[in-house]
Amino acid sequence: MINRHILSIILTLLVLVPQFLISQVVLFRCDDYGLDEPHFYLNLKKAIDDAGAKLTIGVVPMQLSGLSNSAAQDSILGVLTKSPNIEIAQHGLSHRSWTYGTEFTGRSYQKQEEDIATGKKILEEKTGIRVKTFIPPFNTYDANTVNALQKFRFQTISGGVNNTASAPENSKLCFIPSTISLHRFTKLAIQGKLNKE
Repeated sequence: MINRHILSIILTLLVLVPQFLISQVVLFRCDDYGLDEPHFYLNLKKAIDDAGAKLTIGVVPMQLSGLSNSAAQDSILGVLTKSPNIEIAQHGLSHRSWTYGTEFTGRSYQKQEEDIATGKKILEEKTGIRVKTFIPPFNTYDANTVNALQKFRFQTISGGVNNTASAPENSKLCFIPSTISLHRFTKLAIQGKLNKE
């Protein structure tokens, strides 16, 4: 669960990012909406808005349907959806680990296509927006995932840095790997060791 400690780390990062990185593209991504305490995201939104930053939030669609859903969750998701500084992304379907600690890698194209379609439908019905970015849980995906995402007109996938090898050469998706964890980024920022590489 994300807590106030992580929020303070994010605020610290927004202050510590070296000037040379300001001219670079730095993307902030926060996964697991639906699994975490939803009120955290209102505080995170305020921090992002105050800093003039942008944030992509990965929402777990199955957490928005059925018994696990709450009115507070729906209300907060509505606030986040309306923010010009926040992008809502699909974070898998259920965040379930099917094989080898992954929701997608190694599963058939048909199963992945079905899960992606179901998740996209739930998320778009709840938010009223077209979802364009996909974040695979556990940052893992394969060529079947990429092909299914292309079928449903996703524009971007943000997963593990090592997964781009499984992307077809003719893919129209924009691949944005997660290259550093929040913990590692914070540690490097505090130590003054962030550099352009």
